[in-house]
Amino acid sequence: MGRRSTVNKQQVTRGIVEAASRCFAESGYAQVTVDDIAHEAKISKPMLYRYFDSKSELYEDVLHAHGREFMGRLDVILDRFSTLDQSEVVRELPILAVFVTYAKDSDDGYQLLFESEAIYDPEFSEIVQDFIRSVRTKLMSLPYRCFSEGVTDEVRHAESQVILGSTINIARRISRARGGGAEGAVSLAAAVA
Repeated sequence: MGRRSTVNKQQVTRGIVEAASRCFAESGYAQVTVDDIAHEAKISKPMLYRYFDSKSELYEDVLHAHGREFMGRLDVILDRFSTLDQSEVVRELPILAVFVTYAKDSDDGYQLLFESEAIYDPEFSEIVQDFIRSVRTKLMSLPYRCFSEGVTDEVRHAESQVILGSTINIARRISRARGGGAEGAVSLAAAVA
């Protein structure tokens, strides 16, 4: 019975987080109420409070969940990255593909991590900034051949920030464009490069 209740608790928690994610992405943190989230999750407000103490705790959990999902996708690409030669890197643009695919597959997550008020809200900005720092650190771990030859770590850090900022904006635009799936993103970005 213990295992069944643990599995059920995980399912309910996941359902609440998914419902909250949709609500926060659609209306923003300030406009969403716990009642809205409970309604979206198809549970009672007291039931929601059995799993989360507050709306802010739930928002933090939503941000962390999306951050873990994105980092998992990025890790898969980075593991594969070391086996690609330079022409494949330019042709496939694997980093851009991760951002575009995530924006397409998880519009709510992309919006909450890269475009929401959480970026500027003192209560939540640390979570988002930690996530962005982690992404930047992973980008900086890429082989030097992805960056300009012979640059200092300071310049490399700045270069990774430019790459990250540009990639975030490009990915969102491509994911919203008509017929702009990951394949379209790669061909569009390759044509621009």
